[in-house]
Amino acid sequence: MAEETRRITAAHYFYLLKEDEKGLGLLWSEVASAGGETSSQLALTGSLTMGETRADRCIVLHHTSDGSQDYCLAMLPNLATIEVIDRSREGPSRSGWLKFLARVDDFRTLSLAKGISLFGESTLLVVPGGGDDRLIEEAARLISDRAGTSGMMDLPAAGETMELLPDPGDTFMVSDLKPSLAGGDGSRLFRFPAPEPSPVSYWALAAADPEAMVTDLFPELDSRLQELARAASYFRQQRESIMDERADIERKVGALLHKQVQATSDNKPHTGELESRINSLSRMFGLLATNSLMARQADTRLGHDLGLLQLNLARLMNGRPGSRDEIGEHLLSRYSTELDAVRAVARDLDYSRQNAEAAIDVVRTQVELLRAQEEAVIQEQTKGLLKQILRLQEEGLALQVAAGLIEFVLIFYYVLLSWEHIIGSVAAEHLSPFMRMLPILGIATGAALGTHFLARSIKNKTWRNPGLWVTGALLLFSLIMLIIISVSIL
Repeated sequence: MAEETRRITAAHYFYLLKEDEKGLGLLWSEVASAGGETSSQLALTGSLTMGETRADRCIVLHHTSDGSQDYCLAMLPNLATIEVIDRSREGPSRSGWLKFLARVDDFRTLSLAKGISLFGESTLLVVPGGGDDRLIEEAARLISDRAGTSGMMDLPAAGETMELLPDPGDTFMVSDLKPSLAGGDGSRLFRFPAPEPSPVSYWALAAADPEAMVTDLFPELDSRLQELARAASYFRQQRESIMDERADIERKVGALLHKQVQATSDNKPHTGELESRINSLSRMFGLLATNSLMARQADTRLGHDLGLLQLNLARLMNGRPGSRDEIGEHLLSRYSTELDAVRAVARDLDYSRQNAEAAIDVVRTQVELLRAQEEAVIQEQTKGLLKQILRLQEEGLALQVAAGLIEFVLIFYYVLLSWEHIIGSVAAEHLSPFMRMLPILGIATGAALGTHFLARSIKNKTWRNPGLWVTGALLLFSLIMLIIISVSIL
C-alpha cells in the first residue's frame, strides 16, 4: 500500500529514432540496470497513434525495488522514448528534484560514453494541483541554475512572497490545461526558456492527477515538438545555404547579362563563348531548380508537422474564454514564422529561376542571330564561288570547243597530206574535190569526236557509250572508203 501513496514529482524523457535499435538497447540496458523487476520483454516494435492512451503503452516497464522510480520504453508515432519517472511519498521538493536530475545526468553521461545518439531530451517537474507559486518559483530557480543563466529570471529572495507570477515573456510561458486531463481546474503546463543550443527542454506541470499527462499526453506533445524543432533547425541551416547559393547565382547571372549588354560590334562574343555561357546558366538553373524543390519539400514537411502540433495543442489546452495558452500561441507563432520564411525562400528561388531561364533565352537568341549572320555570310561566299565556277566552266567550254576545232583541223590537214603523199600528187589531181574531201572529213571528224567519247567512257568505267561506237564506226567507214579510193586510182 505504501507504493500507492507515492506521487509523481518529476519525469525525464530520452528520445531516440525508432530505427536506432542498437542505441535503444544500450541505453535501456543502462537504465534497467538500476534494479527492480521488468513487467514485459523488450520488443522494439509498435507505436501509439496520436491521442491513443493505454495502460500497457510501455513495451518494457521497469520499477526500482523501492518503487521510487519507473523506467518505461515506449514507441511514439515517430520516435522511441525512454522515460524516467520519479515518485515520492513526501511530494515535490528542490532536494528531491536535484537527486532525480543527478540520476538523469548519470544516464546521459553513460549514453555519451557509449556513443548513443539522442534525438532530444525533456525534463518535466511536477507540482500539486493548482500550482503552488513557491514550488513553481523553486522549479524556475533550479532550471535557471542548471542552465547556467544567472539573472535569467528576476525571482524574489528566499523568504519573500511572490504575489503574482512574473510575466511569461520575461521568464516562462504558461497554459491552462483541460480540467478532465489533469484532475480538475487549475491544471497548468509551464515551459521554461533554455539557452540554445540546449540539449534539454524544461517544463513543469501543476496537476492534481498528473498520471495521464506524464505517462501519455505530454510525451506525445513533446516528441512532436522535438521533431518540429529538429526539422525547423535543419531547414533553417538549409535555408541559409540556399540563400547564399541564390545570391551567388544572382551575381553571376547579372554579370553575364552585363557582358551581353556591354558587348559592342568590335567586341562581340563568338558562338563558342556564348554556348559556354549557356552551359553555365543551365547549371545555375539546375541548381536553383533543385533548391526550389528542397524548399517545397520543407514547406510540405513543416506545414504537415505544424498541423499535427495544432491538433496536439487543441487536445490539451483549455480553450475556454479567459484561459491562457501562451505556450500554444508562442509555438504556433514561432513555427508559422519558420514556415513563412521557407515559403518566402521558395518564392525567391522561383523568381531567380525565372531570371536564369530568361538569361538563357537571351543568350540563346544571340547565338541564333550570330549563326544566322554566319550562314548569310557563308551563303554570299557560296554564291560568289558558284558564279566563279560557272564563269570558269564557260571559259573551259570555249577552250574545249577551240581545242576540238584545232584537233579537227590538224587531223584533217595531216591525214590529207599523208594520203596525197602515199598516192602521189598526180593521182590525187585526177580525183574530184568531193571524193578527196569526204573520207578525210570522216576520218578527222571520227578521230576528234572519238577521243572525247573515249575519255568519257574511261572516266565512267563503262563502254556503253553510243557516241563512242558511232564515232568509231564513222572512223572505220572513212578509212575503208579512203583505202578503196586509193586502190581504184593506182
